Amino acid sequence: MAEGKTLVHKFWNVIRFNGGPWGTFLKYCRGIEPKMGTLVGEDQFGNKYFENNKYYMSRNRWVEYNEKPKDPAFGYFHFDASQIPPDWHRWMHHMTDTPPSQKPLPKQKFYMEHQPNYSGLNRAYTPFTTTPKKIQEWEPTNSSTQAKNH
Repeated sequence: MAEGKTLVHKFWNVIRFNGGPWGTFLKYCRGIEPKMGTLVGEDQFGNKYFENNKYYMSRNRWVEYNEKPKDPAFGYFHFDASQIPPDWHRWMHHMTDTPPSQKPLPKQKFYMEHQPNYSGLNRAYTPFTTTPKKIQEWEPTNSSTQAKNH
């Protein structure tokens, strides 16, 4: 019976950590599994990074994307893994044990500001061509259509 009490207690702790029943419901609607852990840090885009070492190795670090991102291309239901900056990507994939909030990466002069991938969105890169067409489309003129009618 004691195991059942601890299981119910853990369940309600997770519900409470995720903003109560309504917050947990909204996370499920967004496709996010409600978890409980310690806040490790936040990046410049407002994404929050958590860790709980009681979970399995590949599931013990996770990100909660900003609900109101600065970029209008991304919204409440549209979030993408490319929104994670490289320094936090290192930590998320266990390339380092210390998060960038505790030990930031040294800035190099060749580093660029992080931009998410816009593929599939209205701001996606579309290349243009500078070469002329190899095949010209045939467009019928009025004189040829009139000759067929007579």
